[in-house]
Amino acid sequence: MLMVVITIASIVSIVTTIWSLVIIFKRSVLGGLLSLFFGLPILYYLITGWGKEGEDIKLPFFLNIVVWAVAFAVVFAAIPKMPTETDLAPSFGTSSRSSPGFREPSPSSGGGRFTETSNTQPLEAPRPSSRPPEPMRPPESMRPRLPQTEVAREVAKEAPRRPRPAHSDCVYKPVMTDEDMAKCR
Repeated sequence: MLMVVITIASIVSIVTTIWSLVIIFKRSVLGGLLSLFFGLPILYYLITGWGKEGEDIKLPFFLNIVVWAVAFAVVFAAIPKMPTETDLAPSFGTSSRSSPGFREPSPSSGGGRFTETSNTQPLEAPRPSSRPPEPMRPPESMRPRLPQTEVAREVAKEAPRRPRPAHSDCVYKPVMTDEDMAKCR
């Protein structure tokens, strides 16, 4: 219903706007272009052409306003009747017999199916663990950096390094051919 009202209001609005623009274009091409792209100059042409034969745009202008006022009134009147999110959400703990997909289980089917009377005991609360929870630690990027110790420096010195070639013909370019890539390997 609301979509129909908004669609009709949009169509009537487009028609009345074109009607107004045709009258304005007859008066001034520049004024028509300004009214087409900015909209606000329509008010100038409404006031300056008031009551003049062939220059008056008050009928399409006010028809446009009335159509949108009626459309907004219909929409705002329908808002309290619209279902809310809580009305549409499934409610837990209630019977689902009101839903269209629910089928009553037949007494003969049995077959290990769950029924409402088969398990009526409440669930047990989870038991607290005897171990205290671990404290939260900040990520590595937020931890303060500690100064390197002598041991860490010596370990870093002993790490084997890749040997560098004495001279290489490798030149990195934005677009490299296979030959260029082979030189860099």
